Amino acid sequence: MGTFAVSAVLAAVVILIILKMRKDKRSGISSCGCKCAGCANCGACHGEKAAAYSGENTAK
Repeated sequence: MGTFAVSAVLAAVVILIILKMRKDKRSGISSCGCKCAGCANCGACHGEKAAAYSGENTAK
């Protein structure tokens, strides 16, 4: 019975973490916690908005 309870609590925590990450992604909040200026993949996370923020020239 104890194993089931611990497993249920862990599953609930994992589900809550995933839901929070999805909500943050939809809100445009980065999960890395650092600024985009030094990130090589800022365009992949935030599109042109982050590339403009980091000072990159997006016009080709």
